[in-house]
Amino acid sequence: MSTHRLFKGVHRLPAASTDVPDDQNTRIVVISPKYLHGRNGDVSKAIEFSSDLLDSRGTAPRYYKNALTFIAPDKLQWKSLEEGVRDFLAWDSILNDTEVLNLDAGSVRQATNKKNIADKTVSDRIDETFVWAIYPNQEDGTSKIVMKSEKIRSGDGHFIHRAVNQLSKDTTVYTEWSPDGLLHELEKWNLFKEESHITLKQLWEYFSSYPYLPRLESDQILIQAITQGLKSKDYFGYAGSVSDSGEYRGLVFGDPMPQIQLNDSSVLIKKEEAEQLEREISKTEEKNGTEETGGDSDSKDDDKTTDDKPREEDVNKSKKRYYASMELDPLRFTSQAGQIGENIVAHLQAHKDAKVKITVDIQADSDSGFNDDLVRTVSENSNALNINQHGFEDE
Repeated sequence: MSTHRLFKGVHRLPAASTDVPDDQNTRIVVISPKYLHGRNGDVSKAIEFSSDLLDSRGTAPRYYKNALTFIAPDKLQWKSLEEGVRDFLAWDSILNDTEVLNLDAGSVRQATNKKNIADKTVSDRIDETFVWAIYPNQEDGTSKIVMKSEKIRSGDGHFIHRAVNQLSKDTTVYTEWSPDGLLHELEKWNLFKEESHITLKQLWEYFSSYPYLPRLESDQILIQAITQGLKSKDYFGYAGSVSDSGEYRGLVFGDPMPQIQLNDSSVLIKKEEAEQLEREISKTEEKNGTEETGGDSDSKDDDKTTDDKPREEDVNKSKKRYYASMELDPLRFTSQAGQIGENIVAHLQAHKDAKVKITVDIQADSDSGFNDDLVRTVSENSNALNINQHGFEDE
């Protein structure tokens, strides 16, 4: 079942904290009926379970606490769901023992109909039972983390879909964000600290770790907010990297079509620093322009060349295009793609006016043919990833 377009994982009924990874990917954890949640005032085993899972993963502390949201079953509704399950199992058992019970065709049809009704009832009651969204909340970096709960409103659709939609509308989880919101958090919590910049990787670490910051559905939400903000000069700047001497490489500030990457080297720059950098760049460009157009009248004679003697500027003309093509090992695709991104793409992207384009070609052949399940899974994932051209062929 597809959940929301950006949630990285849904973990159903984990038995232990080790069943849920500790990483920056935003995840939904559906809590087992062993840990029910009641209304205010009731002792909630779901709150206890989610708190324990949030504190640690196995024997190690959990770092990315703001990446988890929980869905818990309701204490009262669980009784109704249990009755529905017992009814379904009873009819299922009867159909498994038709010969022993010596049922005629009419009785079998009746039992089958009753089982189908019970199955639909169980499905409906599951959606009516898993109705509590639980998530960590913190006032500031020094206060205690508390688990808050809110009831998922009734409606059509699977309970996970309804939970995601509600959490998004209530901004418990942000599925889209504005540069104004990002700038507010940067200033409120002094995330730049005493520096003029912060790496995008560190910034994403903050958002996925600390529950006093907004909970973003994925790093793409952060990237979209930054990209939108870079289209003007009202918020912040960006650079692909910072040299050892502190020089910003590939400054982006007020670009109508900004291209950014979230990695160890890319940085978000304070607005005041970006403005100062832009002024320095303008002065340098003006100075270079004056030097190029200056000089006395003899310079005209110096520019003259013969047909068999090329101009010096032509000899030293800068390279303006880079291209590359290589075949990747499917078993090492992730690591190889990461190496290409880090060692090639990041350097190209950091150049001030570089326009980098990357395309991916995938071709897979099978002599025996791909089965229907694989075809369906790959096709659905391709559509979910917005891949424009994809498909399977008979030959």
